[in-house]
Amino acid sequence: AAIRYLLSHRVTYRIDPDKIFLAGCSAGAIVALNTAFLNDSNIPESMKEVAAKLGPLSSIQVTPAYDEPFTIRSVGNMWGAVLDPEILKSSPTSVISFHGAYDPVVPYGEGIPFEPFVKELLREMPGGSWAGSYLAKKVMPVVYGSSCVDAEAKKIGKLSELHSYNIHKHTLVRNEDTGELNELHE
Repeated sequence: AAIRYLLSHRVTYRIDPDKIFLAGCSAGAIVALNTAFLNDSNIPESMKEVAAKLGPLSSIQVTPAYDEPFTIRSVGNMWGAVLDPEILKSSPTSVISFHGAYDPVVPYGEGIPFEPFVKELLREMPGGSWAGSYLAKKVMPVVYGSSCVDAEAKKIGKLSELHSYNIHKHTLVRNEDTGELNELHE
């Protein structure tokens, strides 16, 4: 709806509806990826109950309604993820991804968001860490991070590029231990 609103003012903002590029970090990357690839026909099983209550994605409107067609050419994915890599098949959109290989918040590969933190919180439960691991999987959905997005994109012939950072976690421009800007900030 936000893109359709901006395109309804495309002359003012000088926007070409055939050259839309979305980018985001963390939750913003998840939104960008889902905006580009998720549609009514490929909603993951884990979201179907919620989607049924909200109604079809294609009917989400704002007031006043804007019906502006557009093409998302590419997504800049900075430590994001999807619930199902199969959604990448729905659009020719290309992807460039940046992700720290040891990200504890959004998994670099397949995993549970915030898994180390959820396990730590649940460690005090009866059953210890096993119960925490089990409940973490029940509380949080498994997601597929940038390495999975890149692998699936390449498998289906989509233009995709992955930049992995082995010494970084959930941010690429700050040292997460000291909070200081690192060499990637420049």
